[in-house]
Amino acid sequence: MKPNRIILLLLAASLCACRADSGRGQADAAPVVKAQAQTDSAAPMENAMDSNASEATAEAVVAKSPTRSSTELQAAFKKDMAYADLRKLVLEGGWTPVVEPACKKNVGGEAEICDQIPELDACSGDGYCIMHFESVSSGEKLDVTTYGMVEDWNVAGEDSRLNVTEWGFAKASKG
Repeated sequence: MKPNRIILLLLAASLCACRADSGRGQADAAPVVKAQAQTDSAAPMENAMDSNASEATAEAVVAKSPTRSSTELQAAFKKDMAYADLRKLVLEGGWTPVVEPACKKNVGGEAEICDQIPELDACSGDGYCIMHFESVSSGEKLDVTTYGMVEDWNVAGEDSRLNVTEWGFAKASKG
């Protein structure tokens, strides 16, 4: 099994364990996820690897994972965090990019960055960019404002020069 598929399976197991305990308070949820990931998910992961589980199985487990709510994401976001870190949380949480057809016009020129970051709406000349995501299941939209070097959109952690300045959740507009 490919290493990326193993990571996906572990992530899916962690998300499922977290969801199974969603009736508890947020303060209680983290220790339960850790404990379940160490006990409950270890055997299924070993069995899946032993039985040569297909890549489709890993994708199906992740696809069945519930979407992270705006409240869960809000708790995980931090001002000045790397955009790549926020993006990873959002995408792994089941949210999808909202494609802005006018991105290239809004950014200017050929704007290859619009092809790399489908959620990109526009960037200003002074380093601010706006990105959008949506959760189909909750009918919510996430607007994210960043500042810095947009070419660092996929650089995680402290090395990133593209950081989140603000974000907001709202009901997605119809049409």
